[in-house]
Amino acid sequence: AKFSGAPTSRLPSLESAAKVVPTEQYCSLFSRAAVSYYRRSLKVDPKQRPAYINLIGSLERNEPTGWYNDVQDIAVAAVQNGIWYNRWQRPPHFVPTLTAKPWHNPQDFELCRALEKNYPTIRAEYDAYMDKLLNRKDWDDSDTTPGLGDVGSRAGALHDGGLTKSGRWKEVPLFTNCTVQREYTDLFPETVRILQ
Repeated sequence: AKFSGAPTSRLPSLESAAKVVPTEQYCSLFSRAAVSYYRRSLKVDPKQRPAYINLIGSLERNEPTGWYNDVQDIAVAAVQNGIWYNRWQRPPHFVPTLTAKPWHNPQDFELCRALEKNYPTIRAEYDAYMDKLLNRKDWDDSDTTPGLGDVGSRAGALHDGGLTKSGRWKEVPLFTNCTVQREYTDLFPETVRILQ
C-alpha cells in the first residue's frame, strides 16, 4: 500500500465489513502490528534472523518514538545470538563464510561463471518469454503466461518496494524465499537448471 501511490486502502476486519481508510493510517496500523509480531517471534526464538531484519527495518522506516535506541538494543541482542558480528553492521543478507572485502572477483564464484557461460541460453529464454507477452491476445483465455511483476508487490517480498522510491521496476521471479515459482519457471527450464 505504501508504495502504490493510492490515497486510500481497504482495512479488513474480523468483526465487520472492511473499511476504506487513508493509506497512511493503514500503513501505520500494519507497521505497529508487524513490530509487535516480530518482537513476539524473537521472544519465542531469539535466533530468527528474518525477525531481526524485519523488526529493525520496520522501526527504521517508521521511526516511532524511541526507535533509534530500540534498534541499537535489538542489534546488540542479534550479535549476542550470533546473527551478526557487529551491532553497527546489520546486513539483511548475511553470509558468515563470505570473506569480508570491498570487491569480489565474479570468477571466484561458480554461479557467476555459470551465468556468464550460459548467457546466450538465458537470454534466448527471456526473449522468448517477452515475445510471448508482446504477442499475447487479450481475447485468448488459454494464454496463461504470467506477466512481469512489480518489484515489491509479491507476498513475502513487500519489503522490496523500498528499492523503488520512484519509477517502476519489473521482475520475473523464478525463485522467491528459496521456493521455485512454477508459474514462471516452466517458461525458463534451462535457466532454472543452470541456477539449481
